[in-house]
Amino acid sequence: MIQYAEIKPAVYLESTVVSYLTSRPSSDAVISSRQQAIQQLWYEYSSATISTPKELIEGIRMKEEPTPPTDPILEECYRLKEEFNAQFNSLEELFSYLKDEEKKAKARGVKFRPAPPPPPGAVEKMEKMLKELKKDSD
Repeated sequence: MIQYAEIKPAVYLESTVVSYLTSRPSSDAVISSRQQAIQQLWYEYSSATISTPKELIEGIRMKEEPTPPTDPILEECYRLKEEFNAQFNSLEELFSYLKDEEKKAKARGVKFRPAPPPPPGAVEKMEKMLKELKKDSD
């Protein structure tokens, strides 16, 4: 005869529940009533398995879809990137194209706002990083 073990339900316990169970009886009416309610619940459901938040999160992760939903804005950015990659062979070509487009827009009367100044020390950091990259590539 095959016997099956009973699977106990999993429960997440907040730390206040444990503190109400382990603390001394309080003279404050509100806390005392909470302690009594928690103790009553504990005795009713004491056969449940206690799970940690990590175990609960892992259980939720297993139920999630393997492919996350796509963001339409990111998809549009990726599409534009692929178009630019197909159209231009180098960054210099892309840069000159964008500069030409900027000149055309200025000729139509479009006004551009100057970029904000970089934070202090940012230019020096960028130059240092570029020098290190050039050293590594040599």
